[in-house]
Amino acid sequence: MSVTPVRGAPTPFLRSIVTATSLALMLAAPLAACSVSPRQDARALRRQASPANSILALTNRIRSRGCDANAGAAPPLRRESRLDRAAERLASGATLEQATKAMGYRAAKSLSLEISGDLSEATLGRMLATRFCAQLRDPALRDLGIYVQGTHLWMLAAAPFATAELADPQRVAERVLDLINRARATGHRCGGKLFGPARPLQPSAQLREAALAHSRDMAAHSYLEHIGRDGSTPGQRVAHTGYIWRAVGENIAAGPSSAQDAVDGWLASPEHCANIMTAAFSDTGIAYAVDPKSRMGVYWTEDFAAPRQRSSRRGTSSRSRHLQQ
Repeated sequence: MSVTPVRGAPTPFLRSIVTATSLALMLAAPLAACSVSPRQDARALRRQASPANSILALTNRIRSRGCDANAGAAPPLRRESRLDRAAERLASGATLEQATKAMGYRAAKSLSLEISGDLSEATLGRMLATRFCAQLRDPALRDLGIYVQGTHLWMLAAAPFATAELADPQRVAERVLDLINRARATGHRCGGKLFGPARPLQPSAQLREAALAHSRDMAAHSYLEHIGRDGSTPGQRVAHTGYIWRAVGENIAAGPSSAQDAVDGWLASPEHCANIMTAAFSDTGIAYAVDPKSRMGVYWTEDFAAPRQRSSRRGTSSRSRHLQQ
């Protein structure tokens, strides 16, 4: 039996920090297992195809029992009619992204399996438990769609897109700032470079204004770039708010649905991490925009800067720096 990856959603830009993921796999049973004897009656064939509710129960048993020595139950999946129809579209050749989008289901994470051959409960149970236990037990997954056609089965499990943790922009911004300042307080390794402790960043209303404008524009037009659609650079957007800077930088991301996810992603990227840890920056503005119709759902911007007049008072260099990640 072979396992062949099937193309899912397009890979996001490297500079994006994305929690939305997709995985599509196709299982093909040996040809002998796909054959049906002429003497098999219709009732036996229906039993072999395994009804959708039985497949749901089988999958939830796997989620409740764990994988090998890994204990702990994952919450049961629930049937989702939109994912049933999306699974049927997969059977017609649609990609994972196309299928869920057509049904109006926005997934933060999704997994699809295509299985052909012996679909009896015993065989299917062994196959799912031995090959895909870890994937099917992902606690983030909540919904399941099933489509059976003859001896072919398509399963689509997903985590629905949700932004409950982003309900309060001020609180989210404070949480991001707290997480970033914790990293600055202790020092952090960004790739191969070790940054020592740095003073905490201070919130700036002007920098937040620049960050919010860019996040909203990215969300409205489904793009992830430092150069705005009007051709503006991070430095120009910050200057437009009246902030006179000597050094400026910017981190952007698309997809994270919590402050923790956004910061974790940035700290895991050497370039984004370096912006966070740069001691020359003193101020920051953090903002995000949510648009369920956009490609990634949530778009984040954090602008970093140091004012020109502050650096002059301290007697440090007034040479401008412009960093963007």
